[in-house]
Amino acid sequence: MSTSKSIVPTSLPPVALTFLKWQEATTGRDKVLRFIAYFSKYVIHVMQAQEISPDWQKRLKSGASNIGTTRKLIRFFRMFEYLNELLKCQTIKDDAERYLAYWKSFWLAVWMGMDHIQWLNKVGYIKVASENLKKVDEYHSKGWLFGLVAGFIIAAYKFKQALDELKVARSQLQGAVSDPTKLASVNAKLKSAEAKRNKQLMGMIKSGTDSIIPAARLGWLPVSDGVVGVAGTITSVIGIYDTWPGNKQ
Repeated sequence: MSTSKSIVPTSLPPVALTFLKWQEATTGRDKVLRFIAYFSKYVIHVMQAQEISPDWQKRLKSGASNIGTTRKLIRFFRMFEYLNELLKCQTIKDDAERYLAYWKSFWLAVWMGMDHIQWLNKVGYIKVASENLKKVDEYHSKGWLFGLVAGFIIAAYKFKQALDELKVARSQLQGAVSDPTKLASVNAKLKSAEAKRNKQLMGMIKSGTDSIIPAARLGWLPVSDGVVGVAGTITSVIGIYDTWPGNKQ
C-alpha cells in the first residue's frame, strides 16, 4: 500500500538549519545564566523572609532581571527551532506521539515568539501597549506551560514503552543465560531499555518541575517565589548536566 507524499517539508531549508546549528553555541552560557537567575530568586525569597539586607536584595533582583533580558537575547531566533521541530513531527510513526509532538512544538514556538516580542519591547525596538503586553506575557507563560505538559506526557508515554522493553529483555535474559551467543544480544537490549527508561524518567522530572514556573506566573498554582526559584534551580542543574559535552543523548 503506497502512501501519498506530503507537500509540506519535514524541515526548514539547509541554510536555515545551518544557522540554527550555529546558534547552539550559546546553549551552555544560557544554562549557567538560568541557574544564576533562579538560584538568585530563591536567595532573595529567603532574605526577604529573614529581613536580611534590603540593599543586597535590590542588587540581586536587578542582576536577575538583567540576566533575564540577556537570556532573551541569547534565545532570539529560537522560535524557528520549534517551527522546524513542528515540521519534523510529520516523520513520527506513532500516532499518539506525533500528535503530542505537534502540540508541544506549536506551543513552544508560541512561547518563544512571545519571548522575542518581550525582548524587543524591553530594549525599545518596538512599543507594545500595556494591555497588549499583558496578553503577550500571558501567552508566553501558557505557551511554555502547554509545551511542558505535552513534553511530560510524551516522556511518560515513552517511559511506559521503555518499561515494556525492559520487561521483555529481562524475560529473555533468563533463557539466554546458558547461551553465550544470545546473552550478549539480550544484555545489549537490556542496557538500551534501561537507558531509555532513565532518559524518559529524567524528562518527566524536568518537565514536571519546570511547569511549576509558568503555572505560578499565571496564578494557577499558589506557590511562593522561593518554590519557583528552587524549581528553576533544579531544572537548570539538570539542563547543565544534559548539555554538558559527553552527556548529550
